[in-house]
Amino acid sequence: MSELNGKPLTDYSSVSGWMGSATADPIRARLRRRELAVLADFCAHQRSDPDSIIASALADREVKNEYMRSLKQWVKTYAPEGRERHEAENAVRSFFIANGMRVIAKPFRDVYHKADERC
Repeated sequence: MSELNGKPLTDYSSVSGWMGSATADPIRARLRRRELAVLADFCAHQRSDPDSIIASALADREVKNEYMRSLKQWVKTYAPEGRERHEAENAVRSFFIANGMRVIAKPFRDVYHKADERC
C-alpha cells in the first residue's frame, strides 16, 4: 500500500475518488495500485499531500499549470524514456482529471525544447 507521511494514500478524499473508478475491474485495480506508487512519489516531490495539491490547483489555474510543468520535469528523472515514463506521467495526469482538472497533454513550450514552435 502506498503511503505519504505515514498515511495511506487511499485515506485522502482526492485519491479515494480517483481509486473508485477502478474498484469494479480487477485488472484496472492492479494497474491503479501501480499508479498509486507513482502518485505518492510525485506528492513527495511536491512536498504536499494529494488533497492539498488538488485544492490549490482548483483554486488557481496558474498553480495547476505549474503542477503540470513540474510533472513534465519530474517524470524525466523518475522514469527512463519510453513506456514507463509515459505511464507515470499519465498516472498523475489521470489523478488530476479525475479530480475535476482540465489538463492538456502538451501545453508548455518551455518544457519541450524542440525546434518545432507549434507545440
